This record gives sequence, structure tokens and C-alpha cells, in this order.
Amino acid sequence: MTCLYLLFILSAVAQVTRPESGRSVLLLWALTASTASYWCVVDSRTIGRPVVQSLHWIIFFTWPIAVPIYLVYSRK
Repeated sequence: MTCLYLLFILSAVAQVTRPESGRSVLLLWALTASTASYWCVVDSRTIGRPVVQSLHWIIFFTWPIAVPIYLVYSRK
């Protein structure tokens, strides 16, 4: 979770200081999406209810919606 918070802060700083640099912002958002997806996969394995392999990409591309849905689903 700490890595996710740091990525959010880093992407906000990058957007404020260099708004014309689209590649760095895109790279930071891709890192954020992969970190959030990886966190969901690791958490699902930890609680003993692993996520199906095909859902990894869905979580990656829809992570702002998929991560809260996963948390509600996994915690009941």
C-alpha cells in the first residue's frame, strides 16, 4: 500500500511540475495500475481465494473501479 501512495504522490507532482510531459504521467499511471492489480492478486492468494488468471488484465485496465469491487467482494 505504501508503494501505491507513493505512486499517487509522484504522479501528482509530475502533473503539476511538468504538465506537458504526457509520457511520464502515462508511465506513472501504468505503474499505479500494475501495483494495484498486483496487490489484489497477492491479497486474494493470502486470504485463500485466488483470482482467476483472466481477471488480472481486467483488474489492470479497470483498476479504479475493480479494486474497490474486489475489496467488497473479498471481504463480504
